[in-house]
Amino acid sequence: MAGLVVMGVALWLLLVPVAAGERSEAAFQRAVPCPSAPAAGGPECISRSDSVISWTRQDSHKNPAYSVAVPGPGGAVRWIALKNAHAFTDRAHRGDSIALYSWRGDVRTVVTGNRSYDTARTPVGSWGTAMGWAAGLFPGGLAVLACGWWWLARGAAHRAAAPWQVGLIGTVGIVTAVFVGVWAGQGPVTVGQALRGAGAAYTAGLLLVLLCWPFLARRERRRGDSIRVTPLHGPAEQVIAVSIPGESRYAGFPYLVVRPDALAMSTDPTGRVGCRPLPNDLSLVRVRRQRRTDPFPYIHAGRSIEPYVIGECHAGENTLLFAGKAKAFDRMAGALAARRPDVRQPA
Repeated sequence: MAGLVVMGVALWLLLVPVAAGERSEAAFQRAVPCPSAPAAGGPECISRSDSVISWTRQDSHKNPAYSVAVPGPGGAVRWIALKNAHAFTDRAHRGDSIALYSWRGDVRTVVTGNRSYDTARTPVGSWGTAMGWAAGLFPGGLAVLACGWWWLARGAAHRAAAPWQVGLIGTVGIVTAVFVGVWAGQGPVTVGQALRGAGAAYTAGLLLVLLCWPFLARRERRRGDSIRVTPLHGPAEQVIAVSIPGESRYAGFPYLVVRPDALAMSTDPTGRVGCRPLPNDLSLVRVRRQRRTDPFPYIHAGRSIEPYVIGECHAGENTLLFAGKAKAFDRMAGALAARRPDVRQPA
């Protein structure tokens, strides 16, 4: 539903603001200079008035925006914002003559010296911002719609908590949306060029998804969801940053304390206080990626970009699911192997 709404907004931007801006630009380009007799002209012709520069202003240094002031009615100062007027304050100075070209009641162009500058009210390219949003929102909405369709059609049969299919479609959709949105809002000269360029980018994004799909599907079939563990042997007493989020009695205990004579979960990163004992016969069976069927799916590793993985452990007839980073389970496998050399650890 969200994807349809986003795509609907994109189509509305294309059909209303972009179309209106294109019509206004075409009308401005067809307009002719007004005749010398004021009564013979009209709002559709381009009128000229001569003036002098009262002040110039640069509003920013990193992304400068320039304005020029001319005398207005009753001695007031009239400020006119300019568009794409690079280094205007270096070329125009107070007292210089300036010609103002107006259309439909607004100043659209100014000319000073031998240079012409568009004002912020120019209809030329006025559709650019709306076109950028429309071109960017459309692939974004399409990606959301495609992810939703895949999730409804195949998501229930996919065990992974974060399927690569959703990540691939979402990443390509977002990258395409940002690229096309920025380019369409600033690069093309006409709406037709913007539409053709956006269509080419959408096609390239679709081809990228189709090319990556079989490779990622084959890699998933070969790899499965198990993660190789390399036991790291350390001191006899260790504190390892793994938790058991699926067990309420261990909630808020994010550290495993391994001692030669005992195992415990602790609230203290040093393992000295706040300990709650674990079964002494705990053994690590295997380490795997998160699944949607886990009682605590979608666990993230805080600010780290490394996702959490799951360690399946047996304690007698019970199964405990630990969550932590892959390297933490290397330490956990080594520590448990040192306590019980007779128990085979996962490889």
